[in-house]
Amino acid sequence: MGLSEAGLTVPTGADFLDSMIDDYEQLTGLTVDRTRTDDQFVMVMAVILAAQLGGLGELLQAVYDGTSAETAIGKQLEDASFLVGVEPDPATKSQSKVTLTGTVGTIVAANAIVAGGGPDDDARWLTSEDKTIAGTGSPADDVVVVAQEAGPITASIGQIDQIVTGIPGWTGVTNAASADPGTNRESDSSIRLRRRAALQRLGSASTSAIRATILDRDYIDEVIVLENNSSSIQTISGKVLNPNAVHIFIVPDSLTTEQEDEIAEGIHLKTGAATELMGSGGATEVIRQVSDVGGVTTHTVKWDYGTKTPTTILAAVTLLAGFELADVDDAVTAAITEFMATFKMGDTLRVYDLIIATEGIEGIASISFTSTPLSPLDFTPAIDELITLTSVTVS
Repeated sequence: MGLSEAGLTVPTGADFLDSMIDDYEQLTGLTVDRTRTDDQFVMVMAVILAAQLGGLGELLQAVYDGTSAETAIGKQLEDASFLVGVEPDPATKSQSKVTLTGTVGTIVAANAIVAGGGPDDDARWLTSEDKTIAGTGSPADDVVVVAQEAGPITASIGQIDQIVTGIPGWTGVTNAASADPGTNRESDSSIRLRRRAALQRLGSASTSAIRATILDRDYIDEVIVLENNSSSIQTISGKVLNPNAVHIFIVPDSLTTEQEDEIAEGIHLKTGAATELMGSGGATEVIRQVSDVGGVTTHTVKWDYGTKTPTTILAAVTLLAGFELADVDDAVTAAITEFMATFKMGDTLRVYDLIIATEGIEGIASISFTSTPLSPLDFTPAIDELITLTSVTVS
């Protein structure tokens, strides 16, 4: 224990307790009954002191871990990311469109509170603008409401049905469609991945640098770069690559011409001399011409668009006694959403990983997973295919 080449390892409270009692017995020649903390003064005081020392040890370990981006969490990880230009994505709030009913001409002011949805059907929502009730129904009486709390708060059709802010003449509220759920703060694992990508941008003429410079654009979801650095044709991850060639796949496939030109420029700047940029020659291939500084030499930049495979995850849970489905629904949805956000092209969707992602959620005795349309799980896509999450259904 202590500081070594492997890092810092701090004793636990139990370690401190054992050490103190060992020293006491050695110095006094007495034996302490370590199972009794009721009336043995030495044992009582040792337990109290060990607990305090253990707490200080945990604090010291957390401070030390925060000095490395690979072990830092929360605010310390955010600070380490800011240093390389990575700003963690904050939590966002759920939104829903609701229809107001009541006396014609009644004004429902902005920030009026309605309720419904969420784990206990009491989530609160604020109207986004002043709305005068027209009495003609949707869309004249529709207004967007925003959840008070950030995160993936859900509300099914008709759940937002309670008026909290009493306004004379306003008698009813309902949502005709499910709310668009917000998101939790970007996970620490996702921040670490983006921080590594930012550091890779400092390199050049490498597949990591090419991938990082493309991913730096906020309109890019995912990139994979395959490389054949040999002098003969090779099959890499199921794709045939020419000698000394790079084949890039990008998602999404809906970039504008301006965005494609920007991507082409970035690829050119990060590609080594005499490296061929390959394309498939098919419908997904993109070809752009890029000029060097001064416009003296023109280079051809190629890549292919990858494909997205949307999936709905179906989670079947067995609940512990005393729990209802509503108690675990949001937690399961949030855990799976966070896990799927880290997927890269070619990643396999495994039942085991989904179980690990939802492990520890209170109220669940067991959980199993299926997917639509991916069947059976485990499902391995092509290297240029990205599995994306459409929705989570918990039953």
